[in-house]
Amino acid sequence: MAINLTLSFPVTGNRSQIESYFSGVHSPVPGWKEKNTFERDKFELELMPFTEPIEGSWLGNRLFVQVKTNFGGPGYHAYVVDMLDGLGIEPEVTSDDTGYYDKRDFAELQNQMGKYLEIIARSLIGSDIPQYGTRAMHIRADSIRYGAAKGSVDCPLGPLDMDFFKRVTKGERLGEQFYIWWHRELDQRFYLSCALYQIWCNVNWLHPETDEEREILSSTLSCLAKAYELDRSLNYPAAEWSEIADLANRKSLKLKIAKWFGEVGPGTLGYRRNLIIYRFSDWVFAHKGKMHFRMIKDDGYDVSFFWDEDYTIRVSLQKFFNSDGSVPSSETALGIKLSGSSKHEKVKLEDKNILAAATHERVAANGKNVWESSLYAALKGTMFMLNIQYQKPEIRAVAREIFSTVINVGYSKN
Repeated sequence: MAINLTLSFPVTGNRSQIESYFSGVHSPVPGWKEKNTFERDKFELELMPFTEPIEGSWLGNRLFVQVKTNFGGPGYHAYVVDMLDGLGIEPEVTSDDTGYYDKRDFAELQNQMGKYLEIIARSLIGSDIPQYGTRAMHIRADSIRYGAAKGSVDCPLGPLDMDFFKRVTKGERLGEQFYIWWHRELDQRFYLSCALYQIWCNVNWLHPETDEEREILSSTLSCLAKAYELDRSLNYPAAEWSEIADLANRKSLKLKIAKWFGEVGPGTLGYRRNLIIYRFSDWVFAHKGKMHFRMIKDDGYDVSFFWDEDYTIRVSLQKFFNSDGSVPSSETALGIKLSGSSKHEKVKLEDKNILAAATHERVAANGKNVWESSLYAALKGTMFMLNIQYQKPEIRAVAREIFSTVINVGYSKN
């Protein structure tokens, strides 16, 4: 379920000019650099941290552009239309779920986005609460990986309870509390919402160790500063602003925040202050959110890492096949994986379809001798692996707790 905008443009020898135009499109979010990629037959424009990429593809003498705008809101939808107008090429085919491309009526665009929110609300009310007691709506999967605020719906600007969605179904216009970019303008409301999204979904509340973490902190501070410059009367997250200034080593800014808002207590906003649920392919598990994160490629396969001063989590998958190309049973796959291990323990998971075991052993890592607890969870020829390395023996109990949360959300007996 999404709001789609799709256009087809004729291309008559001006492909290089079109690519040059898109290369020059920059993010309107202060302090956040666009992540645009161009390949032979396609390109992606990732202009904001809270929206899905704009996808472009070349087919013969035509350019197809498609984007889902519901993650951003009415302002983002209008922004994309304006950007595509800048090409100066009349599209041959247009498809806009909101009708905005043809009508250019922003109030009606807000109305259509409101109707979409009502559809979401009706789908939530009365539905079963998924495992871990949480839902996430309109949060990019690679940003938060499912928050874990019990009894509420984790949304881009903070958790919303079911009463909010019941009010939406009764006709209340509450889109501004749900969508990041509700108005058309790049104004103080937009900048504050961008900052709130980063605070709730992306800030990990640790001193930065990666370029991505430094960019998140810098962008959040830039958005807050821009909003405050335009309007000091808004409800600013002063405690979180001060905390992020401290994490970014901006001592003078922290003094200014104290001058503007007085003494602030500890920050409370942010899904990653608490338990988060990370999805890796069709596998999910729960662990603390205040960790650093990086994803790499290892022999062409995705491998995720989480780490802090206490332990490191490595997440990966392995596929098994029989000599005839068929998929082995879970028992066979697990037996192959454990064949080199002298000692292991069975792990009972809530998902009875998964066969799992764990090992605990001393290993060499980065010139040190550390403990490594590893979970091997087999399901129909696929092996999900969690490797947790640590120095303190008491972390083994933490590792076992993390192992116990593993489930597979894509498996079907049929």
